[in-house]
Parts: sequence; C-alpha cells; structure tokens
Amino acid sequence: MGMRLSGGNDDIKYFASAGYTTQDAMWTTSHLKKYNGSLSITAKATKTTTVGVSVNGYVEDQYFPAVGSGSIINQAQRQAPTTPIYYSNGLWSGYIGQSLIGEIYHSGYQQNENTAWYTQLYIDQKLPVKGLSAKAVISYDNGPDPIFTGNQSSVQRIWATPIPFYNVDTTTRPYSYPKGNQGSSQSTFTENFSQNRMLTLQGLVNYSASFGKNDITAVGVVEERVVKYETFTATRLDYSVDIDELNYGGSAAADASNGGSSSGEKQLGYVYRVGYDYDKKYLFEAAGRYDGSYLFAPGRRFGFFPAFSAGWRLSEENFMRPVTWVDNLKLRASWGQSGAYPSSGGNVQTYQYLSPYSVYGNSGTLNGTATEGIYEALQGNPNITWEKSNKTDVGFEASLWRGVLGIEADYFYEKRSNMLVPISASLPAEYGIGIGLENGGIMQNHGVDLTLTSNKTFSNGLRLDIKGTFTFARNKLLQIYENSATLDNPNRRQTGRPYNTQFGLKAIGLYSVGDFAGGTLKSGLPVPSYGQVQAGDIQYADLNHDGKIDANDITDIGHPNTPEIIYGLEPRLTFKNFYLDVLFQGSGSTDIFLNNYFVWPFNGSGSATTETYSDHWTPTHTNARYPALHTTPTSNNTQESSWWMRNDSYIRMKSIELGYTFPHKLVGNAFQSLRLFVSGQNVFTWTPWIKEKIDPENSGANQTYYQQRVLSVGLNATF
Repeated sequence: MGMRLSGGNDDIKYFASAGYTTQDAMWTTSHLKKYNGSLSITAKATKTTTVGVSVNGYVEDQYFPAVGSGSIINQAQRQAPTTPIYYSNGLWSGYIGQSLIGEIYHSGYQQNENTAWYTQLYIDQKLPVKGLSAKAVISYDNGPDPIFTGNQSSVQRIWATPIPFYNVDTTTRPYSYPKGNQGSSQSTFTENFSQNRMLTLQGLVNYSASFGKNDITAVGVVEERVVKYETFTATRLDYSVDIDELNYGGSAAADASNGGSSSGEKQLGYVYRVGYDYDKKYLFEAAGRYDGSYLFAPGRRFGFFPAFSAGWRLSEENFMRPVTWVDNLKLRASWGQSGAYPSSGGNVQTYQYLSPYSVYGNSGTLNGTATEGIYEALQGNPNITWEKSNKTDVGFEASLWRGVLGIEADYFYEKRSNMLVPISASLPAEYGIGIGLENGGIMQNHGVDLTLTSNKTFSNGLRLDIKGTFTFARNKLLQIYENSATLDNPNRRQTGRPYNTQFGLKAIGLYSVGDFAGGTLKSGLPVPSYGQVQAGDIQYADLNHDGKIDANDITDIGHPNTPEIIYGLEPRLTFKNFYLDVLFQGSGSTDIFLNNYFVWPFNGSGSATTETYSDHWTPTHTNARYPALHTTPTSNNTQESSWWMRNDSYIRMKSIELGYTFPHKLVGNAFQSLRLFVSGQNVFTWTPWIKEKIDPENSGANQTYYQQRVLSVGLNATF
C-alpha cells in the first residue's frame, strides 16, 4: 500500500511518498512489516543556482522464531513419517531430541528492527563560462554498508526459551505423554545494537558545449566516503520469570555477558569522463577512476583504472539513406579496466596486509601464576593490492522496420589479474604459520550478450511488445596456487578449468549381485576406500588404475553452480484497457550436487523421500535412480560424485500480471487513473533434468528458505 504526492511550479518542485508493506512467511510466527517514505524538494535559489534536498528510507520490522529457518526446514525433512506432528490430544511431538512444532511456535522469538535513512543536500551552480557548472553534494546515511552489506543500523531482540515437546508412552493405559525439552532448560535473552553511519562528500564539475557539428561533454568528480560501524551486545541467562528484559535475568556473574566492536572505513576517489561526437555519427569517450581504499597498505591504496569507447552510427551516413527498413544501426567497441576490493569466497577481506595476533591462555607462569600470551595467527601480506580486470567489448545495436525488430548484440572478453587466492596449499607444512592471501590469481572470461525486442500493433487494436535477453559467459582459471596433488593430476587440476568447477568421483553404475563372492568384491574390481560395499551401492571409476578408489580418482564431474547461461523473456499484450505482463527467466549450463536427507535416506537418523523409496535399487530393480537402502547411508554412497550431480537448468515464470485500467469517463475527475490487477510471483518452475522436487536456486540439500509463490489482487489509484 502506498501513496505519492508531487507538485510545484517553475521555481520549486516537490515529491513525497509513503508506503507500507506486510508479508507473511511459511509459518505464522514469521512476518515482515516495512514502512518507507521519501521527500525531495528542488528549488531555484537564483537564475543560476539550484538547491535540492532529499530524505528517503525505511523502518523494517522482522519477526520470526528464535530458531533459524534452516533448523526448522532441516527438522521438517528429518522427521520420520511414522512420528506424528501432533498427537490426537493436541500435544506436539519430538523426534530424536528436536521438535518441529516446538521450534516454530514455542521457541521464543527473534525481532529485528532495521532502519535505513538516506539524506542528501546538493547545490548546482552554473558558472560564467557557457556550458560549465559545478555541483556539491553531501550525504549522510545510516543504511546498509555498500561493502559489508550485513552491517546496518539495527536493534535485535532474541528471547530463546526452552523448547518443549512430548513423547508418547504406549505401555501405559491410557497413553501418557512425558514432557521433554530441546536445548537449554533456561530462557536466554539477548539484545544486539548496531549502528552504521556513512558520510559522503562529492564535488562535480560538468561541461557541455557544441561547436557546429561537434559536441563535447566532460565531467570530473571527487568523492570521499567515511563509514563508522559500532555494535553492542548484552545477554542474560537463568530467567526465573518469563519477562523478556535484561534486568530480569539471573543475578550471578556467570549469568550476564556483554560485548561490542567498532570499525571504520575510508575511501577516496577521483573520476573523469570526456565525450566527443561529430555530427551525431562518430562517438568517442574516455573515462577513468583513481581510487583509494583503507583495505590496502599505505603506498598501495590507490589504483588507476582507465576506459575508452567508440561508436559509429552507420544509419546516419548518406549511403544508408536508401535502406529505408533500417531505423538505427550503430557499431560500438570499448576497452576498460576496473578494480575490485580484495575478496575471498565472495567476502571482502580486511587488513590482509597486517599480521593479526591472538591471545592464548595459560601460555606461561609468572611469579607462580599462569598467564596469557599472544602469538602471530597469520603472516600478513604487505604487498596486497587491487584486483584488476581488463575488459574488451564489441557489438552493435539496430532498430529495423520502424521498431518491429530491435537487436543489441555484444561479444566481450575479460581478463582478471591480481585475484586474491590462498597460497597455503602450495607451502610445505614445515612453514609453521598460516599466510595471508596473495594477488596471484589470473582468470579469463568471455561470452555474448544478446537482446531482442519487437512490437507490433494489429488491425484489431491488439498490441504485442516482447523483449528477450540471453547471456553466455564462460571463465577459465589461468593461474592459481595448487599443491602437487592437484596440479600434477590432469583430472584434479583446477588451473585451466572454470572457477568453482565441481570435483568428485565418477560413478559408473551400481554394484550388482554378480560383483560379489562370499560377501566381498570379486578379485579384479577396484576396492573403494570408503568402507565395505554391497550390491546396490555406487560403483566408481578407477581413473588412475591402481586397483583402489580414493582421492586420486577425483575428477571434474560438473559445471560450476553459477550458470554460464542466463536468459529471460518479457511479453506484454495490451488490448483496449486490458493488459497482460509476463516475465520468464531461466538459466543453463550449471549443475547442482544433491545431498543430505533430500537424497540420502535415513541420514542422521532422518527420514526418506517418496522418490528414494519408490526408485531405489533392489535385486529385481537394478536400473534404479537411487542406491540400495541401508539403515544409515554408507560413506561410499555419500561421497561427492557424478551420481548425485544434476543438470540445474530451469525455466521459471517469475511473474505475471493481468490488469484493467478504467477509462476516464467511468472515474471522472475523482482519479487521475484507476487500475485493477491480479498478479502472481514464482508461479511455476520447470526443471526438465531434475526429477527431485527442488528449487533449482536452492542448495543441494534443499534446506535454504524456499522462494514463495505469491498471488495478489490489487487496486492502484492515482489522484
């Protein structure tokens, strides 16, 4: 629900909006409420001076059980079908010390109140030189950190209570239901406070001028950002009364704890861009950044990253005028260099150039008293610097037959160097200390981007607008630190393969009854190193022909889980006052490793899916999808192998909306516009190569919080 208001005159303009969103979750003890608002005012202070101020932000209230969704989904998959969720008397059950209903409804709560406010004040001044202007901007924000997105201003309250559940004793008449507890027998209350503050100062100079057929644009920017982040946490135990406040906890010293932290960031950047075009046909642009960050050691904090691009609008040439079916045709090419912060595993790494120290208890004795000591936990790398990427792009864009067909196509090649990679794998154990990351990785990436658009209005008034997008990108590691066990083994080598290629054993089928004599494998068959096997267990390829199956037989078994192909299709139909919008999205050339309860029956004393029950190996069903059942999964059958890899390609109807806009003659002057609509999100997903019931964007254990199908009916009114 939301509302907007705008207005003004030539000298002052304003815009204001307010909105409210509420969203339920998979269980009723979780919900989200979000309030957002914005206000912006732009005023002409003088004929040459414009002043603007804006404030926008939100307050977000998240509420869910004290137990995380991962544990709840895990228990939902784990609980045996022979154990009831509820008993007939309304009490809820437990299963091996955990309770699904207890975790959802009786575990306490976690409440997060997140706030984010973004304020900006700017002055835009036209200077005496024609086409030249200067702008000063100051912003003060407390929203999520642009580098460490988890750092935000928040108040968190966690009230974790003992989780009750009930077992059933069938030896008594009537049955009795003794009570059990999951986790601690005492309630715990924790309050976490965090505050993120960002001050950004920006100065800009703009220039724009035309000289005959020559157009010139230029902009220069200097920006400084300072971020401060602070946290404080307090916890109390041993609550004798269920009042969720800190001062009602136990009075013993062991019942109270607190902590806190603070951190800061500083960044400074200089940016320029110069553009030139002649007669709207020949286009050229040069740009660059000179950025500095606290993440690097003094002397290595700044990096320069230039970029150049050129374009040629062929459709504006005289020789193209006879080609009337071409509306626009443009060739373009670019080369640019960009820098990236030091990161590993997707997380930005701080202070890698320093050697951190840790405290170790009972390190020595002074005057007869044990005392703590410190030790160097990691050898820092003072030479760490920016990761760099050189990217070349060539392409064209065209509009044909008065917009009936639009095409944008690009080929790109990118080479990343100075990638942060761990070097420890290539060091001997005798080195004696962990070592920081090194700028030693090199990776190339190439691919194509394609966008097709079309629109057509038919004689009956029906209009079709459609847009399709397709991206293919494949990378290859050219240099990375590896130890000899992988580098010297062509099957296990990471160098020369895509980043995050999935490795494992190559499954060649399931053992048959004929592979055994007297309960042991027949002579001549490779012996697995993962425990005893039986008929119906997974059989692996002995790639190095040494008569055993072990880590030396690991090989490339699947694409990375990051797709190489991403595509989308957006058709829109309009007829009179009706419209239909649809969005399809999908991916390809990606694999997923299935695991845990989802495909390993009785793992961790868990349950089994219908699929594994109905299609597992038996002596009379040897072409099964799943191995033979055991009371607990064997180590041999749970190795990462091609048996559990699935082609993760999918097509999803991401959204669909059908609406009707009421004509003005029906709503009169009461509304500027009035629209009725029905919509759906995540309507259906097709995974042609996965028979298991899994969201292709979920984890291989299918235990990440599921995407929700949302159906909505709404009325949009503009006054």
